Amino acid sequence: MADHAFAGASCFIDDDYEGAVSFFTKAIDSDSSNALYYDKRASAFLALKRYKDALNDENKAIEINADVPHFHLRKGLALFSLEEYASSQNALREAQSKNNTAKQKLSTKAAKQIETWLRKCSAELEEEQGAEVPKVAEKEAVQTEKPKPINVPSASLPVNGSVPSGVIPSNKKIRHEYYQSFSHVTFSVLAKGCSLDDVKVDIGPTYCMVTVNRDGKEEYSKTFELYGDVIPDSSSYKVTRSKIEIKLKKSADGVQWPDLEKKVVAEPKVASAYASRRNWEEIDKQLKQEEEEDKPQGEEALNHLFRNIYKDASDETRRAMVKSFQTSGGTVLSTNWDEVSKKDYEKERVAPEGMEWRDWEGDKIKSEESEDFK
Repeated sequence: MADHAFAGASCFIDDDYEGAVSFFTKAIDSDSSNALYYDKRASAFLALKRYKDALNDENKAIEINADVPHFHLRKGLALFSLEEYASSQNALREAQSKNNTAKQKLSTKAAKQIETWLRKCSAELEEEQGAEVPKVAEKEAVQTEKPKPINVPSASLPVNGSVPSGVIPSNKKIRHEYYQSFSHVTFSVLAKGCSLDDVKVDIGPTYCMVTVNRDGKEEYSKTFELYGDVIPDSSSYKVTRSKIEIKLKKSADGVQWPDLEKKVVAEPKVASAYASRRNWEEIDKQLKQEEEEDKPQGEEALNHLFRNIYKDASDETRRAMVKSFQTSGGTVLSTNWDEVSKKDYEKERVAPEGMEWRDWEGDKIKSEESEDFK
């Protein structure tokens, strides 16, 4: 069973996730009481985007040993990908709680990862609180109308059948932002404290006009000349406490918009589908860049070194590295298979001065240096 686990770890490092699943499954078949095997297979399932399978494995790992923080962390990641944001938030908070009392704590990087995903959960849950407002049929009258330039007098465009005042105030104080998925472009006007009655949104095939009137005064009005065509009847908007969110259905799925509005004519790019309603891709990209700029330390530095050596090594060298590192508890990293194949590092390993080896349950592990072994 140990050989299956080593092979699974090797496949995972080589990005062969299907192979990792296969070998960890064999390891589980040999020893179904080992929580780490379920956890490692869950990691491979996550990489393959098989989120339900990953969740099932982490639940099994937690059933065997609920005190390991990263079991709860990976459970939270699987739940988030399944868009079960409240459950994901609970799992991530449990990971934090377990990490506070765990003998073997999460790395600094993993602890920061929990904070990041908790913020994502909070953002998604906040979005779900707003009531979505579907477009109404009366807006069909403006679908064939030529799009108007930005900051034209508001009387030139009917909004829900009414004609607003002709003076458009400065919009400098109210910002907007956008993100997109395979089929939709979603942009938000960051106007706080608006009610549904304060907001009017008019969506045409090539434009979107947003107006905010409060206490008889027009606070915001802007016409967005959209980069691409949209389908008005399949678009919608909603008003939350912090913003107005407009969700536009692209006329052509899979076409990436370089920008929200027309500026420079550019060749559209084919986008990949994005599971979450929010586009976290850019945020994750920035976080990964920051992590790469940070010099790894401690366990992270050791893992970094392991990967760099491992990726260019021969099969025998890889077997030697995996066995020596895992069976010695991370105290030995050897590339000599002739030597490693004959050694029993679990008995020979020596704990640092003033410390002793213990398993996940906290029981003392016998070794040549311990009195129990002699």
